[in-house]
Amino acid sequence: MPDAGVVEQFKGTLDPSGLRGLITWVEEASARVTSKVSVDLQPVSANDLSAPEVSGLYSNLHYIQRSGDLTGQEVLILGLGPRPKILITRYEGAPQGPFVVESLRVVGDTLSGIYRMARVQHFTFIRRGGELHTLDGGVLQRRAGLLDALRPKPQPPC
Repeated sequence: MPDAGVVEQFKGTLDPSGLRGLITWVEEASARVTSKVSVDLQPVSANDLSAPEVSGLYSNLHYIQRSGDLTGQEVLILGLGPRPKILITRYEGAPQGPFVVESLRVVGDTLSGIYRMARVQHFTFIRRGGELHTLDGGVLQRRAGLLDALRPKPQPPC
């Protein structure tokens, strides 16, 4: 997780073929690069968004009033066909991600794979009804269907 005084910078391209580039975390004071991550996201056709009962946004976010922090994670599943896309955002005070899942395996109702933060993170989710269960007992509730999750939201006035 980037520390205070560290800025995220993105350099790349966004066009109809996808989003490609490099995210760099730079210390503001010294301009030292602390981390880099390559990004290569291709668009997903609406026709590829199969299994609408699975596709959607899952979350176990909790607000900690004392510190004002959010903790937990959000998982966005885009289809569950032969090439599903999964994005994971983690919250430990501030959002980290979204991270693109790599090496995804789908066996029955179990999804497992990796995503890269500062280090490789392994995960396993077991689907039960409208929930994703983690091996350590965590439960992510389905918060929105895919169209609701991707539809632009009106911004509240400042």
